Amino acid sequence: MVDLKIGIAFFYHESHSFSPVKTTIQDFINEGYFKGNQIFDVYTNTKTEVGGFIDVLRAFEEVEIIPLLCAAAVPSGPVTKETYDYIESEFLSVLDYAPQLDGLLLALHGAMVIEGIENAEEHLLKKIREKLGSSLPIATSLDLHANISPSMVDITPYQFGFKTYPHVDMYEQGVNAAKALMNYLSTGENHEAVCIKLPMLLPSVNMRTAEGPMAKMIELARQYEEKDGILNISVFGGFPYSDIPSAGACVLVIANDKIKARQVGNILAKAFWDMRHDFIVQLPDVKEAIQLALSMNENKPIALVDISDNPLSGGSGDTTNLLRECIALNPKQTLFGGLTDPESIELCRKAGEGAVIQLLLGGKMIPEFGLPVKVQAKVIKLTD
Repeated sequence: MVDLKIGIAFFYHESHSFSPVKTTIQDFINEGYFKGNQIFDVYTNTKTEVGGFIDVLRAFEEVEIIPLLCAAAVPSGPVTKETYDYIESEFLSVLDYAPQLDGLLLALHGAMVIEGIENAEEHLLKKIREKLGSSLPIATSLDLHANISPSMVDITPYQFGFKTYPHVDMYEQGVNAAKALMNYLSTGENHEAVCIKLPMLLPSVNMRTAEGPMAKMIELARQYEEKDGILNISVFGGFPYSDIPSAGACVLVIANDKIKARQVGNILAKAFWDMRHDFIVQLPDVKEAIQLALSMNENKPIALVDISDNPLSGGSGDTTNLLRECIALNPKQTLFGGLTDPESIELCRKAGEGAVIQLLLGGKMIPEFGLPVKVQAKVIKLTD
């Protein structure tokens, strides 16, 4: 017999405020835009947050899962207001037609920026509260790079951040969120949360959780999670390229009461602040980096990555300084990959396999970080 109806949803985007490439509804459709039972087809048996929601809820015979809406786009510039309004309207409309819910599980990123709306996730959660009421339990999962505002825990205390970077525990945090929601519905045991914001914009290049300062913070949080009355601790590094007031690092503690949550949060926040300088690293410029790579006497490939133009952090993927320097030095056995240039691709398609053509590579979306590079190119192969 079904006693509980739990909604599941997913709205995910990491927004790079300084990118000129706006995020539109087509970007969400290209990456993943699903409604209703499509969500089961796409996310069942996946190691994603939504996969974790589904696995936990299906273990309860008395639960009916209500799939609502899932929308995700690859990191890029801010989401246009028109796009956000469309997705929000769709989501709220789905809620109108859904059965009355007893709880909601929502996978978010935490660093979405919308034109005219600075804290997108908080804005969305408030809209959901207006629609579903203040008493409905909501649990969320969030990226380690989320920009959390302290007032978000007033909407719901149940917010679970990733604990790994590179991110490999999305499923586990979906599981944790779903278990917390079901525990509340089963026992009525309430929790409270405190979010302590720090005035730090940390470079993500030194946020790996296998070693370094973020690894120390995650381990310290784990130790305090073992103490009585502490449900979960999330350490958020923040996403500094989202140019909003809530950008930056914070610690979020979920506990049996707010006093305990704040006590532990203050300890962790102080530790985080004390190691702030450990996150700063000095990176080589392009010339230095190439010379360093060439000086390595290795019998294996060496990867030289322009992290400042990372497409999975919202970069345009078409900056050209590294390409220009590689061509100038022309080191042997070098492969250059990952340059975004649809215009050049189309010229290659028209020329056909085997053709030799003149191209202006890259530098078209953000030319201030490197003008296009003039090259003579041979079209070796065309594929889809």
